[in-house]
Amino acid sequence: MVVYVDSNIFVHILMGTELADTAKRIFRPGESFVTSQAALEEAIYVGLRLLAADRLNIRSAHQLRRHLAKHGPAFAYDYLSALTSFLRDTCIVILVDNTNIDDVVKIMSAYKLMPNDALIAATCKLHQVSVIATFDEDFRRVDFLQVIP
Repeated sequence: MVVYVDSNIFVHILMGTELADTAKRIFRPGESFVTSQAALEEAIYVGLRLLAADRLNIRSAHQLRRHLAKHGPAFAYDYLSALTSFLRDTCIVILVDNTNIDDVVKIMSAYKLMPNDALIAATCKLHQVSVIATFDEDFRRVDFLQVIP
């Protein structure tokens, strides 16, 4: 079975939240795991936002943008390094996102999804992935995806 790993799985594991152990349990031997550029971008952004708030008292996207322009992401190198290591250690394949905007808009409309979630669902459909590991309940409305955990 091929399992698509959504951004929130990465964030919970790497940030050590109360859902980290549940998220880790999806990585069973014998399974194949994939993700996409969209999920990785979201995992990086969410991680940066959380760490900027915690470590630098930065509360807005605009403040984060200014900080990154001046100092780069040094405050989050541990998180970024852990994400890179996690992808490598779990052999997660990074899929190319579905670039057909018509597919994304159709899925967005049919399943009442936010744009990035529709892009992820469209990418799963394009690559014939039918299982998604996520804590995002919105994916339960997508009839061609089985949500775990």
